[in-house]
Amino acid sequence: MKESEKLNEILHSEPVKKKYTAKSGENLSIELPQIPMTRYTQFIKLKKETHGDVDSFKESSGNEIGEGTISPSEIRGKAVQSGTVNFTLTAVDRISGEEIPDVEPINITLNIEE
Repeated sequence: MKESEKLNEILHSEPVKKKYTAKSGENLSIELPQIPMTRYTQFIKLKKETHGDVDSFKESSGNEIGEGTISPSEIRGKAVQSGTVNFTLTAVDRISGEEIPDVEPINITLNIEE
């Protein structure tokens, strides 16, 4: 099995909620996939990019990394105003920062209503 196939299996095997809805003013915790420390993942990290109405969601700091995993388990923040925010999580090499080829990104959408 190729490394990219194994990484896709690890990243996409557990069900991750891909759509969230919140009301303005609500605190929110968006769950991310848990990446276990393995020989396939030891040099991998998830790079998060935020698109859309980025001012609608104010992220709070302090994303914790759980024991035995190599990436944060959630995105925490507050829905500030109505809009749609898209989070794209891409597997990248922890050392070079380059995207891992053939690994499907994870897309999470947050809709904020008044």
